[in-house]
Amino acid sequence: MNKEINELAKTINSNDLILVAGRTYTGKTFFSLKLASEIASENNKKILFFNFESSPEFLYSRIKERLNDSYLNENLNIINGLDTKSMNDIKKFLEESKDIDIVIIDYIELLEIRFNIQESNDVLRELKSIAVEYNVPIIILSQLRKEADGIKPTLEHLQNVSIDANIPDRIIFTYIEYSFNVSK
Repeated sequence: MNKEINELAKTINSNDLILVAGRTYTGKTFFSLKLASEIASENNKKILFFNFESSPEFLYSRIKERLNDSYLNENLNIINGLDTKSMNDIKKFLEESKDIDIVIIDYIELLEIRFNIQESNDVLRELKSIAVEYNVPIIILSQLRKEADGIKPTLEHLQNVSIDANIPDRIIFTYIEYSFNVSK
């Protein structure tokens, strides 16, 4: 998988908005962190990670436990999503942080709830605008509906099916294929 992530990282533009979608426990966060580490390490810059789900301490320990990535361990700044109240707070963090090369937001559905935004497309448009304004790629994670369990997901499996696929520059699905071998 590292070779694929390395190749993908070379194709990411500095103002891309990337939607990474998957069911729970399909590796969205792991994939995004590996991709971000690959991009940031090329330029010796930092990763800004807005986490709306768990505490920064928990996430740091999970990353150290699961990812053997010294660059990531030293250059990852995790922001507690509860400390952000609007898109302006995300901009403020970008303005105050030095040498940020990529932003990860985990995840769009919690961001909508936190910022009281009703429409996912509004969130995506605003994030795309931030990516362009600050010249930084943004990866936003999204959940898939339960119907996507065990199959290759499509846009129809997004938690919010009204997402306009033309807003993000890329949509990447993480999934685990299940195979069952029943013998007598």
